[in-house]
Amino acid sequence: MKLIIFILLVLTNLHIQSNRQLNLRENLNKRFQGGADAFFKLWGMETRYARKARESCVVGVAIVTFQVDCEGKLQHITFKNKLGSGLDEEVERVLKLTENHWLKCEDNKEEGFELSIKFILGDTQFSGQGEITVTGYQSGLQCPNDEDLIKQLEKVKKKRQTANLIPIYEELIRRNPHNQAYREELQKIK
Repeated sequence: MKLIIFILLVLTNLHIQSNRQLNLRENLNKRFQGGADAFFKLWGMETRYARKARESCVVGVAIVTFQVDCEGKLQHITFKNKLGSGLDEEVERVLKLTENHWLKCEDNKEEGFELSIKFILGDTQFSGQGEITVTGYQSGLQCPNDEDLIKQLEKVKKKRQTANLIPIYEELIRRNPHNQAYREELQKIK
């Protein structure tokens, strides 16, 4: 039964993610000079994996929301899922580079955007998805995969060390902020 619910959650998350990506692409094509392809190309050329994050094995999906006013200026930049270790600052830096590339709007309405940026180190595997993927490399350091974290989570559960569950769930949420099951489990503990 748990497997069926897990599969349904994954499929629902994939469907929601797919719709979110289509809406983002459509809105970028309408408002960004050169459209979505130019927007993603700028991110690909400009985004760097922060050194502190590489050295600390920080991976995950940063989610940032922002608005573009009718004059093409960025406003209300807010993070819904922060990663820390310099990655949030990098997202904001690159986002600000887009400032002079927005088209003026035709309907006098600000346009709101939500952008997911997946930061991954080497061959670390985790389930989070992003419209943009930034891959970093580090030598000699092996970052845990989701599977490793879930095994650790099960061990801690068996030992009934509830306080030790919190940082593991928080890490899993950083890696896949759209996974509602992790959020619900974390709320039960807190």
